Amino acid sequence: MWVAASRFAQNLKVAYNFPDNTDRTQLKTGGMKKMKRVAVVDDNRDIFGNLEDMVVELEIEGVSLFYFPGGTEILEALKEGESFDLILMDGKLSDGYTGPKYAEQIIRDYPGIMVAGFTDATDLLLSFREKGVQHFLSKVGVGRRTRAEELKTLLGI
Repeated sequence: MWVAASRFAQNLKVAYNFPDNTDRTQLKTGGMKKMKRVAVVDDNRDIFGNLEDMVVELEIEGVSLFYFPGGTEILEALKEGESFDLILMDGKLSDGYTGPKYAEQIIRDYPGIMVAGFTDATDLLLSFREKGVQHFLSKVGVGRRTRAEELKTLLGI
């Protein structure tokens, strides 16, 4: 596994070096496969680490994960031109606002980006729905393989 830092000091890109050294970024037609960029917004870095481990261990190809500890950081990245295929937004963030509040702003200002609630708390699920979020990824209570399938479904891979 290798990790490369982006221009945002706390954001990490994760890719997997497969044991057989196969270049898994090439399509059968010889073209490049577009990496799916996933921003994980969660003030608990361990949650990001768990997702990283899942992507590597289950060999989910074509996914780059980026870590943001709060909503302010993801908004800054978007304003600076970063783009993502999916933003996983935690429900409760330590920067004083809730994930649904940030999700609402992202959906309004960046309509091409899918935002998914990343929580299992019923009150936050409802709040996310009220703010326009239609997709969710289970945070706890499901196995890694189930969460991986949910992620792949959201990304269309």
